[in-house]
Amino acid sequence: MTMARPVPRSSTPLRPPRERRPVDESHDAEESVIGGVLLHPVSLPTVKRTVSVEEFNHPALRAIFDAIVDLDEAGAPIDPLTVVERMRALATVDRLRAFGGADFLTELMGKVITVENIEFHARIVRREAAMRRARAEAGEVLDLIERGLAAGDDPDEMLRFASEKLIASANQLALVGSSGFPTLRIADVPDLGPPRFLVESLWLDGGVGIAAGDPKSLKSFVTIMGAVCVAAGVPLFGTYPVRRGRVVVFNAEDQASLTRFRVAGICRDLGIPIEGLDLHIVNAPALFVDDPDDIRRLRQTVERLRPSLLILDPLRNLHRLDENDSAILPSVLAPLRLIQRDFGCAVQVIHHVTKAIEGRTPQSRLRGSGAIRGWYDSGWIFDRQQDDSIRVTVEHRGAPAPAPFAFRLVDVATPAGVAFRFELAPAEDDAQSATEASDTASAIERWLADHPGVGFRKAKAELRRSGLSFGSTVFSAAWKAVRGASAEDRGPDHLGDHE
Repeated sequence: MTMARPVPRSSTPLRPPRERRPVDESHDAEESVIGGVLLHPVSLPTVKRTVSVEEFNHPALRAIFDAIVDLDEAGAPIDPLTVVERMRALATVDRLRAFGGADFLTELMGKVITVENIEFHARIVRREAAMRRARAEAGEVLDLIERGLAAGDDPDEMLRFASEKLIASANQLALVGSSGFPTLRIADVPDLGPPRFLVESLWLDGGVGIAAGDPKSLKSFVTIMGAVCVAAGVPLFGTYPVRRGRVVVFNAEDQASLTRFRVAGICRDLGIPIEGLDLHIVNAPALFVDDPDDIRRLRQTVERLRPSLLILDPLRNLHRLDENDSAILPSVLAPLRLIQRDFGCAVQVIHHVTKAIEGRTPQSRLRGSGAIRGWYDSGWIFDRQQDDSIRVTVEHRGAPAPAPFAFRLVDVATPAGVAFRFELAPAEDDAQSATEASDTASAIERWLADHPGVGFRKAKAELRRSGLSFGSTVFSAAWKAVRGASAEDRGPDHLGDHE
């Protein structure tokens, strides 16, 4: 342990006398806060949450703010006239007279350019007050050391005491400097009503999310179709209205020329000139959201273009981490959520799904960590059906999801070139489920009559072996209709029962 060097006793002061500091750097901020409140009294609750009367350094401004707070607590209106009257009642009006009386209040209001930064200015006032306290405490510590050493106190004890006091002061200063996390009273949160949609019922306005499917399930093609519709302001699939806005697309797998070919074909079918389309391609070979420099450039791009929709395709090419690690993947997704929150644009990320397994929902097939599903506000899952149509299942956070729908992509020859047409089609189960469900339920009833007590899995497997064809969703619904239980009620034979 290193011993502190003894401090020699001396009647000579350890530091030269210091002059009093003039009015500190908070003066302009204090004027801005007071002038802003006088000009826009509804900003007072924000200021009161940030700074107290005692933290104003200028004597007149401290007295003015004290009168303003007193008026607010009394439920009285706040304006220059009422403030002067309240200062008279508080016997502080002399402080105002020293700076020109009521004209000083008018002068303060005239200096305010905007009240949008009033909370920031109030934090400056609070920070400077903390600095003054820290300087005063440091001076007191030095004074105590001088007196203690002059009285013959132990130098080590004095240094230990000084360290503790200064560290505590520094911790308080750091806490005030950061001002913690900003908060809002719930009543002050803007009431925007129910969730709004960028694509009616399909994608939330300003929402982040995933469009996922197997390879060749047209997920990238459909998102480009959505980009064209948003940029042009035409309904998606001719059915779902959109909020028109600029779109920015980054595709890590397709060349820009292929994206243009697809966009041109979609535009031909919709009768939209591609030249006027407000759709922009990020012309870069790679973009990694786990790279701070790439995220900085992406944020700059979004800030410059202010798109309504940002499309990134695909997720596996946007990072170099393990997407199956639930502890790592949030660090990949978090920068995209910040872009959405900071710039108000929707973010759509293209992703892949795992192999279909009977009994699993489409959303549970998302490849990688479950953090992906927990992250998104809107999600599309693409499944190719037996009739070659593509079924889309939609899910939202905080809004009802529409029924699944299906579509087909049709190439149409035109004199100008191929046109890509997306046609809504009856979902496979919509067209067949009624008959299939009825037939399946009848087969289950007949089989259970001969095999009472058999559970869900064995009944499903045996009926398939018998040649009965059905989908998993249909069988689950039919089983529930017959047994009055969900597919999870597998009966007494479920232990060790595998297909």
